[in-house]
Amino acid sequence: MSVKKFDETMQSTIDHAKNVLPEKSSLDLHCLFAVLLQQPEFNGRYPVLEDLFPHPPKLDSKAEKLKLDKFVRSVFKESKIDGLISSELVFKNVLFHDELFEGLEASDRITLQSIRARFSLEEYKTSPSRVRLVRNLARFGSFLTDDELKERDLCGREDLMPQMARALMKMRTNDAMLVGPSGVGKTAIIQEFARRVKVGHESIPLSLHGAEVFQISPENLTVGAVSRPQFMNRIETLKEHLQKHPKIILVINPMDALVSKDNRRPDTVMLEELTRQLIQSNIPILATMSPGSHLLLDSKPEWEGIFEVFRVPEPPTDRLIGVLKAQVPNFQRHYVGIDFQESGLEAVIDYAKRTYPTQCEPRRSVQFLDELCVRAQTADPIITELTRQTVEQILSEPLHANSARISINSEELYTALTDRIVGQDAIMQQLSSTITTRMSKWASSERPRGVFLFGGPTGVGKTETAVQLAQMLSGSASNLIRVDCNTLQPTGHQKTSVIWTLLGVPPGYMGHGEGGILSKVREKPNAVILFDEFEKADAAVGKLLLQILDTGLQQDNMGTMLDFRQSFIIFTSNLGCDYQEAPPQLGFGNAPQKAKKVPTVAEDKLRSELRMMGYGPEFLARIHQIFLFNALGEADIAKVIGKLIGSLQPFIQDQGYTLLAGQEFANDVAAVYEPRDGVRGIINKVRAEFTRSLSENERLGNLNGIQTIALHFDAEAEPNACKRDDDALHLYISLKQ
Repeated sequence: MSVKKFDETMQSTIDHAKNVLPEKSSLDLHCLFAVLLQQPEFNGRYPVLEDLFPHPPKLDSKAEKLKLDKFVRSVFKESKIDGLISSELVFKNVLFHDELFEGLEASDRITLQSIRARFSLEEYKTSPSRVRLVRNLARFGSFLTDDELKERDLCGREDLMPQMARALMKMRTNDAMLVGPSGVGKTAIIQEFARRVKVGHESIPLSLHGAEVFQISPENLTVGAVSRPQFMNRIETLKEHLQKHPKIILVINPMDALVSKDNRRPDTVMLEELTRQLIQSNIPILATMSPGSHLLLDSKPEWEGIFEVFRVPEPPTDRLIGVLKAQVPNFQRHYVGIDFQESGLEAVIDYAKRTYPTQCEPRRSVQFLDELCVRAQTADPIITELTRQTVEQILSEPLHANSARISINSEELYTALTDRIVGQDAIMQQLSSTITTRMSKWASSERPRGVFLFGGPTGVGKTETAVQLAQMLSGSASNLIRVDCNTLQPTGHQKTSVIWTLLGVPPGYMGHGEGGILSKVREKPNAVILFDEFEKADAAVGKLLLQILDTGLQQDNMGTMLDFRQSFIIFTSNLGCDYQEAPPQLGFGNAPQKAKKVPTVAEDKLRSELRMMGYGPEFLARIHQIFLFNALGEADIAKVIGKLIGSLQPFIQDQGYTLLAGQEFANDVAAVYEPRDGVRGIINKVRAEFTRSLSENERLGNLNGIQTIALHFDAEAEPNACKRDDDALHLYISLKQ
């Protein structure tokens, strides 16, 4: 009875080798490997190997005996287990034998080396060493490649996959970074990359097939560590464990929290330094970061050249419909009873951009669809189908305080404006029509919705009009971003401070990260942005605004792109006003009276004075329309005073009194109105004098037993003048300077 030398698979391999080799020829490693790859146990395990080592053709005659060359004899000797030559050990020992490289082209050698690395990875994954590694790394994060990863739609950004892979394959600077704003899909791209590495996708080079992707969160590095030795020990422990793995890719998502934003804080500086030491090790690292944090990182020389940076663009619009369709089953399970039509999904994409222009796709459209579904199910009556028509029906009212209506009725807007703005009915009619047009779908979406210049004398309602527009367009006056241009003047020769006020302090200066006035547009993309008395600002502001008026976009000093394309931008100016004085009124028996100076404004003079202030034709040409507000007459001022008295009524009633002030009081105050002071001036005078008189009379005891306060105007009245009539107190105010 013969002694068995080979296991079953290996014996079959020897028998097949006799069919392909001539009598008395030697069996070398290449032929042995080619035949072994055809055995059921190994066939299909690595298809690319079968291309490198094709099966030899079968001969007519079968060799009785095989002569083994020295390399095969050596392999067989190393592959014995309990006296039997194991096919698994033969496969491994041949795969890693240097002789196998002989006769291969350079490209084939690279492929063979990649298969060797993959084999080692697969062997490592089933070893006790890997079990210990997982246990040691559990406190830092988790293996993405251990999860059941679903295929992700990259939305036209498939070219990122091979680019990231090539960066991670490098011997030295093998670190890659994805830079993009929140919502653009950085995490989804990383998850799809991990899936492709795991399954050996064709877009991933062979050398990365089977690698493991381990993700840590910055919190896992920082929680509980308060001193440098603790941080250092944690980083060194992580590095030590990772370096034991034959092929691992470390993901830091996101890395923003590990970059120090304030050099005055030694703890954050220390954390950044230790993080850099981890990244500069030989472990391939894939990180993500927001544009603002990357701008800060890019300004630090010590980080230069560490990462290969890949900017993550937003997906093209034509790919978004596919993303929403893929989400429909999830939405239908959550919002039972709602049907989704393609026209409705297209409307979601259109209006999501208009409602949340600063957010990024695809998260913007998915979140917007979620919001619309909630509104549909809480509508009265309930909306059961999302079409373009029902989407527009839902959006007929603002979704929240910082979102604008998608359309507005010009008559509704005119009524609301004229209810608050006195004496400008013609201007309000023209403005209402213009606003309605600029909010329609026919207006350009690549520039701000509207850029207007409000000219006219001081105190005639220019600023209040902007406030009321913000209230009407979004339902909240807080949607007004006001820039007081009196403050936009340089200090000495330092002009940069003016721009910093608007766009925030750049990296390296105290206050960086807090943003500027215009940074508020990120939270209020549909805002009314008011540049009050903008001619008083430094001319550098006008140059900054040119790009905003042209494209609707401007990057702030944190690297964030500010989007003004859904905003209305309003400039107010008092330039171009002439205060013309009428001739004195003469007559027998009458003392000469000096007439009031009535302000007038002309557009030509306004433009001329703006050019003299440094705002040339290139700036004025970008203003969509100029509205010239009129000076207010006495009848208009009387209306304003009447509204003021009405606004004081609730306050007086809360104090237990009734306030009486008839039309005669409003007319008398209007008669002494000085146009140069503006409406704001006369309102402040009346309110201040009334409050002072009440306070003094209360101190003197004149309000004891009083139920009614009657207000009168007397230009010659002394301070605190009053007259008591039973339970009524008559106050006389003079508005003297």
